[in-house]
Amino acid sequence: MSPDSSSKLKAQPDAVANERQPEFLSSSKATTIPTPLSQVRQLDRNRLLIGQIEVLEKIAAGRCLSSVLNHIARLVEEVASNLRCAIMVLEPEGKYLRVAACPSFPDEFKDALQALPVGVQHGTSGAAAQLKSPQVSPDITKDLRWANYKNFVLGYGVRASWSSPILNPEQRVLGTICIFYGQTHHPEPYEQEFVNVAIHLASIAIERARSEELLRMSEARFRALTEKSSEGITLVGSDGTFLYTSPAAERIHGFTCQEVIGSIAQNRIHPDDWLMLKQHLDSINDTSGASTSAQYRIKHKNNSWIWIEATLTNMLHEPGVNALVINFRDIAARKQVETDLRASEELYRSLVSALDEGIIMLDRHLTILTCNASAERILGLSRDQMTGKTSLDPSWRTIREDGSEFPPETHPVAITLQTGKPFSSVIMGVHRPDDSLAWISINSQPLFRLGEAEPYAVVASFTDITERKKVEAEIRASEERFSTMFQSNPCAMTMMTYPEGRIVNSNEAWLKAFGHALNDVVGRTTAELKLWLRPDQREEAYALLEKDGFIRNMESVFVAKDGSSRYFLLSAELIEFNQKTYLLVACYDISERKRAEWALRESEEHYRLLFEHSFAGIARMTADGTLVACNEAMAHMLGCHSPEELIQTDPSLFYVDLAEQRRLIEELLVRGSLKNREFLMKRLDGSLLWTLINASVFRSTEESEPMLEGVILDITERKQTEQQLQQVYQQSRTLLARLETIREEERIRISREIHDNLGQILTGLKLDFSWLEKRLVRSSDEGLVRKTSTKMNEIADLLEEAIQTVRDIATELRPSVLDTLGLRAAIQWQAKEFERRTGTHCIIELGREPKNLSEDKATALFRIFQEILTNITRHAKASKVKIGLAESNGELLLTVQDNGVGITEEQRRNTKSLGLLGMRERALIFGGSVTVKGEPKRGTTVQVSMPLDKK
Repeated sequence: MSPDSSSKLKAQPDAVANERQPEFLSSSKATTIPTPLSQVRQLDRNRLLIGQIEVLEKIAAGRCLSSVLNHIARLVEEVASNLRCAIMVLEPEGKYLRVAACPSFPDEFKDALQALPVGVQHGTSGAAAQLKSPQVSPDITKDLRWANYKNFVLGYGVRASWSSPILNPEQRVLGTICIFYGQTHHPEPYEQEFVNVAIHLASIAIERARSEELLRMSEARFRALTEKSSEGITLVGSDGTFLYTSPAAERIHGFTCQEVIGSIAQNRIHPDDWLMLKQHLDSINDTSGASTSAQYRIKHKNNSWIWIEATLTNMLHEPGVNALVINFRDIAARKQVETDLRASEELYRSLVSALDEGIIMLDRHLTILTCNASAERILGLSRDQMTGKTSLDPSWRTIREDGSEFPPETHPVAITLQTGKPFSSVIMGVHRPDDSLAWISINSQPLFRLGEAEPYAVVASFTDITERKKVEAEIRASEERFSTMFQSNPCAMTMMTYPEGRIVNSNEAWLKAFGHALNDVVGRTTAELKLWLRPDQREEAYALLEKDGFIRNMESVFVAKDGSSRYFLLSAELIEFNQKTYLLVACYDISERKRAEWALRESEEHYRLLFEHSFAGIARMTADGTLVACNEAMAHMLGCHSPEELIQTDPSLFYVDLAEQRRLIEELLVRGSLKNREFLMKRLDGSLLWTLINASVFRSTEESEPMLEGVILDITERKQTEQQLQQVYQQSRTLLARLETIREEERIRISREIHDNLGQILTGLKLDFSWLEKRLVRSSDEGLVRKTSTKMNEIADLLEEAIQTVRDIATELRPSVLDTLGLRAAIQWQAKEFERRTGTHCIIELGREPKNLSEDKATALFRIFQEILTNITRHAKASKVKIGLAESNGELLLTVQDNGVGITEEQRRNTKSLGLLGMRERALIFGGSVTVKGEPKRGTTVQVSMPLDKK
């Protein structure tokens, strides 16, 4: 919901909402939301099934998304008349929901909720989209999620609602479906059932609409890329002629597309560059999809030669392309840039010479090429003394910080040259010619040429840190006097100057706690390191030091280097050392203790809320079956008014079979948990209810007795619905079987009528025509014979074609071979016809004629076989089909295997594939099955199993 509309809803007082009744509520013809649950009619499953088909037909017909979603919303309202339905779609940015369908509400209701934010404070729809789970509000007047919109929706007769997210197969939110009631209400299981169907249909519709939009955008981007690209694009055929040139190519070489297409590509390439380019082309000639890059000259329309850089890709064997694809660009500007770059390099050298930091450049053999004046000053050597010298020369006399020799092969520039990666802040001691020691901090950076993977040179920059090393030596001398006490202390400790607060030293525990290295913190304050999460605590600590001279167990929050917050008890003391005042700080880490306290409080609160407010029943009992705790939902499920009443009631009253209850507990104690176990129980009034139990065993301590805790759902309605659904499925299959029988009988009747009546008429007409033709031939009027002979031949041919067409139609309706010779011969005949018609080679391996196979089953199997061949013709692109028919374990197996493109898993599971659906339904009518397996580019195998009749 946009900020304007949200504020508008918030501003409506209750009085205004009560006074302003929409027309459809206040009028005598108003459509209100029926509320009494007792008046809700039973679920109309036939209407739901028909509605699903109507929605899928709309989607398949490409209807707009709003039309499809409105149809789905009306379907929900028709199936259950006690509610109103709205469907909301998530905007692409994922922050707002917009109303796409709400057929039973006026336009102002839709307009007000047109930009509903996603979030738990924005009604059940906003919460469902945020949490990706159904959200129920039995009474919106008591639900904080409706606080901002309560007055508005009450004005439209809405008192209760629940919303479910519409998710795609990757569990990404597409939108929500929201159900509204006129009085306080909690959704029934059967309502969830048909709403789930609506969610599935809405998901298909939204995904389809978004996929089509993405396809349109993709096509537009492709056209823009091709037509608006700054790079030229040309296609050259296998004969060396131009097939296509893009507008950018026209701008580069000056020729129009019409002037280029059909001309020889070689004629437009500079003769001196052709041999080089021919070698590039030969390197990719045998590999489809291979690419190569080259720079060469092409002719401009003004007869000048221009340099281009081109990428040539071999797509001569790619369907839809069949060309050499050349992407190129004019590099004249780059040539100018290279000239400018040389001038820039001169300027860069001037700047490097003026730097206070030493710079040395070495080639790939680690030989010094040049250096700046600062390098001469720091190392005490002239440029002539260093040029030509390598970093591996032992005369450098370099050492590590610990005084050991610095091996030349571990020099930063050597490692950078080997790895191609930069190094930084490497400390090294170098002996100058006057035997003085210079300490330097070195950084190394590789240099690469365009298109090369290995560096051709290395730049080393270094800073003189000799004075810093002297200071560090003094600090280390001071640290050695306190090392035993200071470093071995498990408490995090640091020593600072006072009052400046600059860190002099920190022990290992302190560095580990804050994640810093010692070199990073020495000489810096806690403020510079940004250690204090709350700067006011730092001021408070210094105030205590000024007042008392010490700090004791001050709880403080610090920030480690990785950004995490840590809690410490801070203690500090002012000490005198070498006639200076220092601050010794000790920090005891209590972060884990604080987190444990928070986690415990949060866990206890979450468990309490879940236990008390869960819609599912929750119960806890001892190992002997004694109930010790339960929630309101559990008590109401078993017919009690409160948890206390349920706990005090004899538990045997709630079990149909006490022995079965005991076995369930024993199994739970052995296995430790039970998942989705159905269990029959009794309510307090004696009525039966089916429950779904998930339970586990836990102990508060290792020595305590085990406790059993379970979540129980009432699935009585679901069990009844499953039984009713099974009956409907069985009735549907029986009806389908009867329809198939009627259709086959009608095909047989029509086939016989065509063959017997129309065929006889055409045959008689042919005989009469032959008689007439013979009389004309005998006619003495030779002129008349010459004039009519050609026409008579044409009429004879048409009569013959009509007779053959009648035969073909009769055969297609009902092949006579199926009735006369049986299934085996019919399959063989159909395969030969398929081979003759498509040219696809058929390998037929049929067993003996199946026995104990009814005429209806044989017909169904033959029709499935025809559908398989039709699918192969449409989709498989196969050159060979293998057909097998055999009996196995009381079943007749028909196997058809092709070597085509292969069906994918997505195609196999596609619910819109009516061909596959029809084959499966034909087989299911007679207790059979259809299995489809495929692998891309390796063909598809379809196996049909049909049970044989018992003898």
